[in-house]
Amino acid sequence: FGNYFRRIAFEMDLPSIDADKSFGIRFEHEDILQENSEACIQCALLYTTHQGERRIRVHTISLPVTSLMNNIFRYSDLDAIINLSLKQAAKQIYYTSTPKEAQVALANACIDSLFVYRKFCASATNSGQLILPEPLKLLPLATLGLIKNNVFNSGLPVDDRSYLHSWISSMPVSVSLPFISPRLYSLLDI
Repeated sequence: FGNYFRRIAFEMDLPSIDADKSFGIRFEHEDILQENSEACIQCALLYTTHQGERRIRVHTISLPVTSLMNNIFRYSDLDAIINLSLKQAAKQIYYTSTPKEAQVALANACIDSLFVYRKFCASATNSGQLILPEPLKLLPLATLGLIKNNVFNSGLPVDDRSYLHSWISSMPVSVSLPFISPRLYSLLDI
């Protein structure tokens, strides 16, 4: 998910890139992985510098394999989830559905993830009590901020919607949370 052109399923063509660009990638793996082993993910960026030199930058990450659902929720990253959700919603609005359908999809994704946590990780608690994983305590608030964002305004002019889509598609993770819920400053300290 992001601003790029795709000719081949596993490649992204970019006209330019800088340190402020980000892309969201969803992986699906169908083979069986050994518990307590490492899974490696590698991607490469082939680019030309402004001096005309061709270079390749390779990124590798090794992640532990687990079958425990608690570990998935314990090590989740709210900022990355919000950034990817924002990119997915922008793509959904731009290509396949209306802003209202994208809002419903975001709300359902939040509900589904918290339901899975409740069902598989916190089943021994009172059924009327709201149980949230520690890293995702602000997920409902962030989802509400996403849903109320101006990008979902159906009366938004086409130029503004196009600008927001372009900006969201390349938005860095560090900007996505302040984008949906602006920072608050105390007026007493000014």
